[in-house]
Amino acid sequence: MKRLLLLFVILLSSTAAFAGIAQGSKIDEVWGYDDFGGGDVIVRLDTGVSECPTGLWLSPNQPGFQTVLSMVLLAYSSQKPVAFQIREQEIWPGSSEPHCRLRNIMLK
Repeated sequence: MKRLLLLFVILLSSTAAFAGIAQGSKIDEVWGYDDFGGGDVIVRLDTGVSECPTGLWLSPNQPGFQTVLSMVLLAYSSQKPVAFQIREQEIWPGSSEPHCRLRNIMLK
């Protein structure tokens, strides 16, 4: 019983850093920065999340950067709705508007 409770607490705490975002959002703008973060990308859209209502960011230092960026550009150019998860504690330091770090993205 103690192991089951411990497993539950671990699983709960590991997912607490991520927030789901309402599905159906379309990407409004994609910004690339060559001199901030080594090539950070800002994805502007209505997120529905109070911590970062107008956008997300991704870093070229992330292992899946190329894959996620390709999906972002495909969603933007086709205006397909997206669903995704974020790291709401990781706010992009390059703007006064809060942008949460993008964890994953799914095209609808």
